Amino acid sequence: MADFRTNKRGFTLIEIIVVLLLICVVGAAIVMSSVYSPSEYELTSEMEVTKSRLRYAQVRAMNTNLIWGIDLFVGVKTSYYQLFKYDPASDTKTNMGLPGNDPNNSGPVYFSDGIKINEDMTVSFDTWGKPYVDAKAQTLQNEVGGWRTISLLQSGNTVDIRIRNNTGFIP
Repeated sequence: MADFRTNKRGFTLIEIIVVLLLICVVGAAIVMSSVYSPSEYELTSEMEVTKSRLRYAQVRAMNTNLIWGIDLFVGVKTSYYQLFKYDPASDTKTNMGLPGNDPNNSGPVYFSDGIKINEDMTVSFDTWGKPYVDAKAQTLQNEVGGWRTISLLQSGNTVDIRIRNNTGFIP
C-alpha cells in the first residue's frame, strides 16, 4: 500500500498567498517610487515653507501699524526671498530676519537648488492682513480670478501659492 503523506509535490495555499503578497508589496513600492520623485517632495516642501513665511509676514502686519511683506527675486540658479517691514510714516523699508534662521542675519533666504519663481514680485500686507502689490500699499489689480499666484518651478514641475486678493487668505 502506498503512503500518500510522504509524496509532497507542489505548494500549499498559504505559501502561494504569501508569495503573491510579497510580489504585490514590492510592485507597489516600485510604482510609488517612480510616481513621486524626490524633486516633487522638495518642491512641495519649499511651497509649504514659503506659504508659512507669507503667513508670518501677514500676522506681523496685523499685529503692528506697519506694512510687512516678502520680496521674491528670480536668481541665476535658484530664487530667493526677503522679509521686510515698511513704515509709511517715515517711508522706510527695513529688511528683517525670518524665524528659524539666524536672528542676527536679515539677509535673503534661498530656495533649494533648481527651484525658481516665475517672476520678481513683492507681496505685502496691511494691518487687516490684506495683500498689496508693493510696500506703498497699492491694491492688487488684474489678478486672475481674484487670486495672486506665485509659481515655484523645478525641472518641469510647477506648484502654485495663491493669495486671495481681498482677504489675504493663503490656502
